Amino acid sequence: MMKKSLVVLVVILLGLILTPLSLPTSQSWELGEGVVLQPSGQTNTNYTVGQDMDIELFEVQEDRLVINGEGFKGYGENKMDISVMRWDSQRIFEATTTGEAIFRFYNLESNHTYYITIDENKIEPVNTNEDGNFSYIHSEWSTHTFNIQSAEDMVEVASMVPRFFNHGDMEKRKRKTCTGEASMVPRFFNHGDLEKR
Repeated sequence: MMKKSLVVLVVILLGLILTPLSLPTSQSWELGEGVVLQPSGQTNTNYTVGQDMDIELFEVQEDRLVINGEGFKGYGENKMDISVMRWDSQRIFEATTTGEAIFRFYNLESNHTYYITIDENKIEPVNTNEDGNFSYIHSEWSTHTFNIQSAEDMVEVASMVPRFFNHGDMEKRKRKTCTGEASMVPRFFNHGDLEKR
């Protein structure tokens, strides 16, 4: 009887030890600016956290970073420094290198259009494959900031951008306006940015 109880107790304890703990979905990790993130299989690329970030899921794999379930790596002919700034509906990072660089993204939405904004002005569409992966090659180098967003996030923002007007429109409405000529160029952002303002 004692032996049977001991076996049951060991089985229960092993079950508790081997059962993965589930963290609440609101759990996030804080990565501080300057933290080094170095996949062991990528010796020519240095990754750091460019500014404090709260993320849900983070893993450094042998050849890539996995942030919030999405894989990312950059590599090229020469040494590259990548600073990850943000990773949510916008995937923002800064990269410095010389020569051609390749960026690979994994586990995004499959068969979906994303847009790459380079230094807040050059926009290029890319499409993911059935696995949600895509690669992007960039060959004009020094230091550049990249922002990858889905087309839907950009359309939502575009629908919120005010209509352009001239001073004649304002005079018709008899409202006060600032003097001088103004031009507006929308910067792509998500609803979270609006809430912060």
